[in-house]
Amino acid sequence: MSDKKKLRFVTYEAENCDYNFFETIEEALKYLNDADYSEGFSTEVMEGENFIAEITHRSKFTETENSESYHVHTDMCPIDCELEEWPYPDFDYIGEVTYEPVERDPVHTDAIENILSNFAIDDERIKAFEQLEALKARAK
Repeated sequence: MSDKKKLRFVTYEAENCDYNFFETIEEALKYLNDADYSEGFSTEVMEGENFIAEITHRSKFTETENSESYHVHTDMCPIDCELEEWPYPDFDYIGEVTYEPVERDPVHTDAIENILSNFAIDDERIKAFEQLEALKARAK
């Protein structure tokens, strides 16, 4: 497995259109959490446009034909030469791209579920806080 294939998570920072790749979700979270907000939060951050994504598929190129399989016309060819010439003069080979699933690592799956469960707790706390604020506003 090449080093690039070990990189399973992508962070995106909308403010500067910056992508970064990480092996673990913990590294990705740490990277975003360590961002310098000393000058305040950008609108993009406040609107949830920064994110972490898991890579689930990777592109795979398969060569289907190459120029070496075709005839090259030269001055030595007879005038009535009918051998097929390479139809793609700008390329040495052609092929197709497919997207293959990435094998999931159980350790990463457990880490993701753990982190997501923490977010669920945070969402519940936010809802409880909003309800409390609404009750306080009605009491006034």
